Amino acid sequence: MSDFTSVNYSALSGGSEGLTVEERQLLDRLEALKAALRWAAEGWTGEAERAFALNMNAFSEELDKLRVVLGSTGNALETAGINYRAVDLRSANRMG
Repeated sequence: MSDFTSVNYSALSGGSEGLTVEERQLLDRLEALKAALRWAAEGWTGEAERAFALNMNAFSEELDKLRVVLGSTGNALETAGINYRAVDLRSANRMG
């Protein structure tokens, strides 16, 4: 059993970058869906219009929350890689 943890820095960095790409694509698809829904509801009046507006507001709020979660996850991956590397460099400098 080893006392060492192996960290693949390029995997952490690549994971962060890959997540950013996937995040952008997902958010773009959700924005396209939102636009399509608005187009489909054009001309609605009365209770249907009000119900649609309420649901679209909820959709937008949840989409904003998703943006925050995805952004935070990507940042956490990047920060983890930076921190692991800094610890490794400090340890290597101490050893000689």
